[in-house]
Amino acid sequence: MSKVLIFAPEDLQQKLRRTILWRPEIERLFAHDPPAVMATIRDRHPALLILDGRPPSTLDLVREIRANEHMRSVSIAALLDESVGGSEIALREAGANVVLSERMNEPLWDDALQELVNVPPRRPIDLQISVAVGARPGPGAGRYQVLAKNISVRGLLVETPRPLPSGTVVNLFFSLPDSETPLHLVGRVVWERPGNGTTKQGIEFLGFHGDALGRIASFVMASR
Repeated sequence: MSKVLIFAPEDLQQKLRRTILWRPEIERLFAHDPPAVMATIRDRHPALLILDGRPPSTLDLVREIRANEHMRSVSIAALLDESVGGSEIALREAGANVVLSERMNEPLWDDALQELVNVPPRRPIDLQISVAVGARPGPGAGRYQVLAKNISVRGLLVETPRPLPSGTVVNLFFSLPDSETPLHLVGRVVWERPGNGTTKQGIEFLGFHGDALGRIASFVMASR
C-alpha cells in the first residue's frame, strides 16, 4: 500500500478528496506542523508529501527535506493558487517534483499524482557524468563533469560546482558501474539545493538513446 503524507488546510484537502489519493489502496497520513512532517517522513517513509504551496514557510520546509540525505526519496507535490500567493518557479527550484495549480483540472492532477505515488526505486551511486548543455549540442560543444549520487529510471541526483538554471535541457553521457558501454540520455534540470562549494541538482530524464532505459532499469533493480 502506498503512503501519502498530507500537510494542507481543509480547503485543499477537500480538493484532494476528489483525486486518486482517496482510493482505498492509498494510506493517508496527516501532519499539522513542519516538525510533524519531518518526523512522519523519518518514521513512516511515505512515497509522497502533499503540502500547501502558498505560505512562504513552505519553501523552507521543502529545502529542509531536500537537504536531509535520508529524506530525499520522498516525492513532493505542492498545491498552489496563484491568486492567493506562492511561486511555482520557487517551489520547483526548492525541490518540489510537481506544482498542482488551480489552472489544472482534476484529471491532470490525477495524472501527476499517479506518477508520484508510484515512485520508482533509486540506487545510490558515485558516478562521473559528462554533461553538454542543449537538446542538440553541436560537435564542438563543451562538456563538463558532474558527480551523480543516485539514479532511477526517471532521473539523477547530481552534485556540481557548476549548477545550471532549473529548466535547462542537457545531454548526459556515462557508463554504469556494471558495464563499459556508454549511455546517452537527454534530461532537464528540475530543482537545485546549494551547498558548501557544490550544488545538488535533480535531473529528470526526457529521452533515451538506444537501450539506455532498459539498462538503467536493470541496474537499479539489481540492488533490490
